[in-house]
Amino acid sequence: MRSSAIAKPRSAESSREESQARYRLLAESLPQYVWTTDAEGKIDYCNGHFLQFCGLTLADVQAGRVWEFIHPDDLAALTQRTDRSRATGEAFEYEYRARRASDGEYRWHLAHAEQFTDSDGGKRWLGVGIDVTARKQAELDLREANARLNGILGSISESFIVLDREWRFQYASQRVLNLTHRTWPELRGRVIWDLFPEAARTSFRPGCEKVMRERAGHTFEVNYPQPDGTVSYYMVHAYPTADGIAALISDLTGTREIENDLTESKRLLHLVLDSAGVGAWVWNLATNEIHDLTNTANLLGLSSLTHVDQFIPLLEPADRARVQALLHESHSTGRLDSEHSILLPDGSERRLRAVGSLLREQNGMPARIAGVVTDITDRNRADEVRNRLAAIVDSSDDAIISKDLNGIVTSWNAAAFHLFGWTAEEMIGRSILTLIPPELQSEEPVILASMRNGRKIDHYETVRVHKDGRRVHVSLTISPIRDATGRIVGASKIARDIGERLRMQEAIVQSEKLAATGRMAAAIAHEINNPLEAVTNLAYLLSTDPTLSEAGKKYAGLLLQEIGRVSDVAKQSLGFFRDNKRHESFDMCELLESVTNLYRPLLNSKKIALQRDFRGSCLVFGSAAEVRQVFANLVRNAIEAVEPGGRIRLRVRTTQSGERRILVADNGRGIASQTRSRLFQPFVTSKGAAGNGLGLWVSQGIVRKHGGRILVKSCDIPGRSGTVFAVLLPAGPTLASQDAAANVQARLALQQRLA
Repeated sequence: MRSSAIAKPRSAESSREESQARYRLLAESLPQYVWTTDAEGKIDYCNGHFLQFCGLTLADVQAGRVWEFIHPDDLAALTQRTDRSRATGEAFEYEYRARRASDGEYRWHLAHAEQFTDSDGGKRWLGVGIDVTARKQAELDLREANARLNGILGSISESFIVLDREWRFQYASQRVLNLTHRTWPELRGRVIWDLFPEAARTSFRPGCEKVMRERAGHTFEVNYPQPDGTVSYYMVHAYPTADGIAALISDLTGTREIENDLTESKRLLHLVLDSAGVGAWVWNLATNEIHDLTNTANLLGLSSLTHVDQFIPLLEPADRARVQALLHESHSTGRLDSEHSILLPDGSERRLRAVGSLLREQNGMPARIAGVVTDITDRNRADEVRNRLAAIVDSSDDAIISKDLNGIVTSWNAAAFHLFGWTAEEMIGRSILTLIPPELQSEEPVILASMRNGRKIDHYETVRVHKDGRRVHVSLTISPIRDATGRIVGASKIARDIGERLRMQEAIVQSEKLAATGRMAAAIAHEINNPLEAVTNLAYLLSTDPTLSEAGKKYAGLLLQEIGRVSDVAKQSLGFFRDNKRHESFDMCELLESVTNLYRPLLNSKKIALQRDFRGSCLVFGSAAEVRQVFANLVRNAIEAVEPGGRIRLRVRTTQSGERRILVADNGRGIASQTRSRLFQPFVTSKGAAGNGLGLWVSQGIVRKHGGRILVKSCDIPGRSGTVFAVLLPAGPTLASQDAAANVQARLALQQRLA
């Protein structure tokens, strides 16, 4: 009996221990935080998950250190809740934050504890804690998202509504309330077609029914009539929801007007760009794709343009490598500026200029270059024309000057410097009155008045002043200058030096006087000749008269001598206007030798090297005396042109046509270009005051009379200077020389008859 009584308590205690063991095993295997407290709320047990979170031992927890890990903001409320539950025995549930020992992060927990009676009849508490940080963050994010959504929906300019499957309002944005002049309580739960029957008569209802029926998004336009008779345009984006549909409604009325204006602006822009020869493009740097905004493909002669590789083969070979280098460089610089030529399919060439700037994406990395391409072919041609015109102006022998309507010089070419002595730097910006003598400055207001009235002044001869004070005789041609609008903005003046012409005219007058004197002398000599012969005969008879005294005979002899002298003068005067020289064949090489022998002292004194190059026949037909005069003149000029130690070359050749070609070449200082073109005119000389300007003029006349030609080439560039005269003479009689010889014979016969 006793043994049975003892065994029964032991059996109950064993069962209790087994139950506690099973409880602890269950508690340790749970991922939640599990703990038990006594009636006073002191924790006497917690599972390993609890201890791991706190980083404490069970003894630390039993000592009350667990409260150190509660967030300060939550500690007072948590203590209050636990005290109330312990006092009332009500179940405890509360959310709070506790610090995790491993990283110090506060984590949200939901704690639930209930009171139970242990085997001894005592009151205890069993608690379970769950980490709800993720849920709390999700709730926070959801609240923030809802707040942002409500803020966005309330602030957007579009209207937004949510309808259930019965077409009742579930939500309406502030924009809807403003447009409909309704409050939300007036709309909530009401059927949209009842409140707005006019909407049911538009495409809005069929579009919404389509979304409700097919449960798929749909975008459509609605033309909505307004009470004032106007029509508003809306774009509706409708989407199915779990309970009905949602619709975003955008007012397109203003947008439509802007789009119409934009379309017209684009049309006008394209028209302007097309007419101006300009294309617009966007280049994707990553893919090398080209988006042709307008006219670019047309400028390249392509039907379409989508990639850089379409453009490269069109480049002129001379430009290709340079342009490819610029394109590569654009990836780093973000800029493109290139002028290049392309070959069009029809074989023609077009000059283009491409200019672009970088567009950057939000991350700041290069993405695209936007730019324009311009046809500059005509501009380049215009530049070439201007450059050619400028070159013509600068190389002109006439002074070309431009001035504004106040008489201020704006351009000045090289010939103006040579004519007036002022450089362009000195004259540009200075008054044109600088060139006008004081007594003639009244001309300038008259000239400017004519320019303002658009009248041109042609070949006005006047006098201007050189920088050194000399008077310069000029012929002025003055024309008005107009700008692109046709407005007269200045005048262009061409000044030609007519001093030489005036001197030539004077020389011609003198020559005419000389010729008239010669003719008069010949006429007088002819008229004197006949009576002079009678006087001579009478004087002879007188001198032979036997009755004449010795003194008379002496005087008669003196008379015959003086009459003879008068006869010689008359014959010389008569020969002044006659050409008695006969034409015949002579040796040109011997003639040249005789000429050089004549000037041997000069050649030796200047140590000039004389080179002779005579090949083939040297026979020439003509007057040796006159031809000698030509080459004596040319050789003398060559000797005077070369420096001491210079070189002169004489060469004789026969051309394919049978003419004799005689060259006289020297390496002297050369002849200036402004003198070269007038070299064979009378009184034109390259020797300055040392020459009379008649030698080459006379020489050309002699050569032409022989049926030949005389040519000249000269260079006055230092280091390359020199002059070559080429004389071509006939080897035998020519038609020109025969005519000249016939004229000589006829004049001789006439002279004999008159004598």
